[in-house]
Amino acid sequence: MRKFKALTFSAIILLGVGAPAFAQQLTLESFDLEDNDTAAAPEIQTGSDLETCLFSATDCENAELKSGSSLSIDDVVNLGVIDREKVAVQETSTTGTSKPIDTAQALPSIDMEILFDYNSSTIRADQAQRLIELSDVLRGPKFKDYTLAFIGHTDSVGSATYNRNLSRRRAQEVAFYVSRAAGIPLSQTTSTGLGFDRPKTPYDTEGPQNRRVQLVLIPR
Repeated sequence: MRKFKALTFSAIILLGVGAPAFAQQLTLESFDLEDNDTAAAPEIQTGSDLETCLFSATDCENAELKSGSSLSIDDVVNLGVIDREKVAVQETSTTGTSKPIDTAQALPSIDMEILFDYNSSTIRADQAQRLIELSDVLRGPKFKDYTLAFIGHTDSVGSATYNRNLSRRRAQEVAFYVSRAAGIPLSQTTSTGLGFDRPKTPYDTEGPQNRRVQLVLIPR
């Protein structure tokens, strides 16, 4: 049997602006796959599912895509995801008037489960189609005024330092991949890792659903 490590990426897309040392944790987020490497990737979501869950959380019927961590502009600034000066503070309407943005309001975001080999941040070939699907959605004109924030999350197995570093590396790889696939400037993305600080299921912090990459849209 070969051992792999899975991380679910919560891709938080915030509508707004804007090798590490790790302790050896042999039991960290690990699971066994058959030697023939035929483990099936999670079902690929359609573009319409992705957009629905991003912009209308109440209409999202996909448990995987539903964001497990609600984040506002204030949150992403305080967590160091993005600098405040890179975030838009005014919203302009179709009539040309503007009003202050509510920085405490939850930003649009989704979670995505992306499988990685154990202790690796390299995008696996069998996960590429899921990221291509996301890239097809993000290349649309409605996203050009937003910073795409990719935030990595893990379960609670292992040390905080290990999990934070690994989740950050994996979020970076997803950001790089999506940037290239969608033709989006890397400067329009940002990435970080929160480790196990914000579990998707607080009642089961060791569960695999916590291993994700969150995409958040931040206005800029």
